Amino acid sequence: MNAISHNHSDFAARVKRIEKGAKSQTLYVGVDEAYTLKRREKLVRLTAGQRFFRKAAAPFAIVIALAVGAASHGLGRVAMFHLKGMPDPSVSPDIDMLEQCVIGFAIAMVVGAVLGLRSGRATVMSLAGALLGVLLFHNAVHLYPDFFTLVTSPDWVHQIVARTSYWSVLWRGEIIAL
Repeated sequence: MNAISHNHSDFAARVKRIEKGAKSQTLYVGVDEAYTLKRREKLVRLTAGQRFFRKAAAPFAIVIALAVGAASHGLGRVAMFHLKGMPDPSVSPDIDMLEQCVIGFAIAMVVGAVLGLRSGRATVMSLAGALLGVLLFHNAVHLYPDFFTLVTSPDWVHQIVARTSYWSVLWRGEIIAL
């Protein structure tokens, strides 16, 4: 009888510790081993309003991710101008496009991580935005030549404008009018 009441009091003491919400709990394994486990925090339930605004903001995050991807390609092109100088027209258009895609994707991933665009959808959309930037960036140079002259050089802007046409897609060195 004494062993049963002793075990019962140990169990009751353990239940009190658990109900008290201690920050850690000791787990005994065998006779010689003991591990201290930290308690997990309780999940916070969102109110109906918070859930609504979180769902309503999702399309905006997708649009922002797409814009981040496109802007990251432009940032990459300007950075490549400052690092490498004028683009070499004799380079294979496939290699040039691949290089632009890799640089745009890398910058899009870094900027997306900084902005907290970590969902799978946002990642895919930022990569799609970088690809759109590769295909359509020269149109921005046609629209804003003065701005690109300030951040690059007049020769660079002239070369881009001379090699491409406005409102078109540049695919592997070929201009496709829209």
